[in-house]
Amino acid sequence: MSYCRFNENSDVYLYVTQEDDDRIVWVCCNCCLREEPDGLFASPEEALAHLREHQAAGHKVPQAALDRLEMEIARGV
Repeated sequence: MSYCRFNENSDVYLYVTQEDDDRIVWVCCNCCLREEPDGLFASPEEALAHLREHQAAGHKVPQAALDRLEMEIARGV
């Protein structure tokens, strides 16, 4: 499930997936802020903080992606 995808309104592609060992991870695909090709995050809090890093770097991040992560954090997802 993606939170945002590369397009004219987004410089980031963030999605959540389940790994083979049943871990849930949030992935910043082809992240330009990390040395490795994908940024991996273990919680929605980490993913939200990472999207805020993108904003601070001047990248376009859809408000809906931030709102959705904040809602999931508030609900304890």
